[in-house]
Amino acid sequence: MGYFDGIVDGWFKRDEKGTHVFYPNGIFGKGYLLPDEPTQNKVRKLVKRWTVVGLSLIIGTQAFFGWKPNALFVGPILITSYYILISKHLKGLSTTKEKLSYSESIRNSTKSHNLVVLMLLFFTSICFVGAGIYMMFNMSHEWLLGLTCILFFSSGGVVVGHMIKIKLGDAK
Repeated sequence: MGYFDGIVDGWFKRDEKGTHVFYPNGIFGKGYLLPDEPTQNKVRKLVKRWTVVGLSLIIGTQAFFGWKPNALFVGPILITSYYILISKHLKGLSTTKEKLSYSESIRNSTKSHNLVVLMLLFFTSICFVGAGIYMMFNMSHEWLLGLTCILFFSSGGVVVGHMIKIKLGDAK
């Protein structure tokens, strides 16, 4: 399984009957019962493709044009396109009142991630926190960007650190 499979798996779970359930809003919304394997594969493939394209667009836009086009154009277009695309695939499907908990989402995602990739992500997070600290104290005109880096990558590092702990605990 790849990196994006790990991300996507955090939005899926099986209910007590063994039926696949998809949570398009993650832990914040209702789940949709996926009646069969082809439907589940179709939804999973769509979400994975959208995630790959979306992340690529965000990173590319950020690298070449900065944060403003992402905030004003790319982000809203990606969010809108996601809801339009996913709504078409979920139309007519039954919903469940069963929620997806944060710990279920993290555990499902962790199962599909490679330990080496998680460790690289953790190390990268530490590096970006360090870069944020450097920006705050040595580049006074970039203090807000530095603070944003610190907050974003430290929170991401905590989540990835938790995933590493789960992965190592499961390996025993």
